[in-house]
Parts: sequence; C-alpha cells; structure tokens
Amino acid sequence: YWCDSGRCVDACRSDADCPAGQRCVNGDCEAIPAPQQCSMEPVYFDFDSSTVRSDQRDSIEANANCIREREMGSVRIEGNCDPRGTTEYNYALGERRAHAVKRVLSGHGIRRGNISTVSYGEDRATGTNESSWAQDRRADTTE
Repeated sequence: YWCDSGRCVDACRSDADCPAGQRCVNGDCEAIPAPQQCSMEPVYFDFDSSTVRSDQRDSIEANANCIREREMGSVRIEGNCDPRGTTEYNYALGERRAHAVKRVLSGHGIRRGNISTVSYGEDRATGTNESSWAQDRRADTTE
C-alpha cells in the first residue's frame, strides 16, 4: 500500500514496494520467476584428437547460452581422456581439448578471461572398451 494525495492505494510503484522475492509489474507485486534451469553438456572428441567435432558445436553453443542465462561469472573447462596413452600424453591432450572448447566458447561471446582450463588426463576415465572410452574423451564445462 502507498498513499497518494491522502488516498491509500493497494498497488506498487517500484520493486521496493513489494515483498522479497517479488517485483512490481504494472502496479502489482508478482513473484520473480525462478531462473531458467539449464545444464552444461559434455563435448566429445575423437580418439587422439583435440579438434572440436562439427557434431559437438551445438553442445558448445548450448553451454554458452546456459552460461549467459545463469549469469555465471566464471566457468572451468575440464579436459578428459580415455586411459590409452601415457599419463603425460593424456594430461597434454586433455589440456588441448579444454583449450579447444575455450576457443569456441569465446567465439560465442564468453569472455576468455572468465574461462579457466584444467586437464584431468585419464584420471577420471571409467571406460573398459571402445564405446565406453568414447565417453571418457570429453571436455566438461563446470561452474
């Protein structure tokens, strides 16, 4: 309620007139909608490659949109590999994969300075055959 020229009005004039969790819309206090829920999609790579596959570009674009929708200040790209190859090689490959996704994300308007990278190499690999190793060859975007 607020008073205007001695008359009390049951309406809001600004968000400050509304209870917490509500905003003023055309004189009425309305609940602020919950932020749209989106989730980050993994980006998969071919064996022994850090080139972003054309079929994975939509996943990166969806991740960029999610970063903007959720107004994330910063994100981390985690590069992962299957267990084949030496530990050192897989750490380097995971880093190249993370940087490849970072480059494409920055092309979608996400500031490079807001994106950090890390390589887990084969540390998080769980696969035991080709089809499950394909799931290990990825880069994950996290908050």
